[in-house]
Amino acid sequence: MIKKKFIFAVSTCAFQIEGGRSLGGRTESIWDEFTKRNFSIPPLGKAEREINSIEVAADFYSKYKTDTRIMKRMGLQGLVYNMDWTRFFLKNSTDFNPEGIKFYDDVFKTLVENGIKPIPILYHWDTPMWAEI
Repeated sequence: MIKKKFIFAVSTCAFQIEGGRSLGGRTESIWDEFTKRNFSIPPLGKAEREINSIEVAADFYSKYKTDTRIMKRMGLQGLVYNMDWTRFFLKNSTDFNPEGIKFYDDVFKTLVENGIKPIPILYHWDTPMWAEI
């Protein structure tokens, strides 16, 4: 008999919350290109950049430990999260980025240590630009 268990989880995607767009060896995705062409991103030093910029976003890239503690206090049991493939693959589908792999390894370890099950989404319409050209 299969036991079914409900997991109280939240879901988001890397592009929406991660920030750190040019950190850790990350390259550009189709969403980076789309937002550059279609939206105005405030210049550095302007307060509105902090809330309207994909460069900063919610800064999950540097705040994932604090965010995980908040999730734990909320009683969350899982995080459905898509990983940003532009952090994994810098210029093609065979050369891995050790910094990107370490980032997600650290995020998932932190989640597990706090009793939160990482539920990765392998692809969420975030194709690296090098794959589109």
